[in-house]
Amino acid sequence: MKSNKLTRKLNINAGKLLNDYGIEYANTRTHNGRTITFQLKNPL
Repeated sequence: MKSNKLTRKLNINAGKLLNDYGIEYANTRTHNGRTITFQLKNPL
């Protein structure tokens, strides 16, 4: 899967990830490329 397609899907589902699984998603873009980070906020 291309990175831009993955990022688009994650952006749409970011609220669901946080509410259902306690995972916060962040996407940053620099001259070196894209960076996707996940952080566990509320362990189940």
